[in-house]
Amino acid sequence: SGGQDGTVRKWHIQSGKCVLVMRGHEGEVNAVDVTADGLAVFSGGDDKTIRKWDTEIGAELLKLVGHEDEVRCVCVSLDGQTVCSQVFSGG
Repeated sequence: SGGQDGTVRKWHIQSGKCVLVMRGHEGEVNAVDVTADGLAVFSGGDDKTIRKWDTEIGAELLKLVGHEDEVRCVCVSLDGQTVCSQVFSGG
């Protein structure tokens, strides 16, 4: 899940407990998507970045910059090699 506190969290479904917190975004995290193999998660946030995280240890693996507005949606391809995003373009 993504939070207003700038974190991405991994949850254990059966216990309902948070098992990993990934920190790095500056501002709210608006979108997350997990790779098909479950080894990585992509997140997008108010800081106009997309980040890739290791779901086992929580390390940031990649930071993509270049958006001109907040990232609202991310979607990673089944092979994990491509990520698409949608930004907020309020007018």
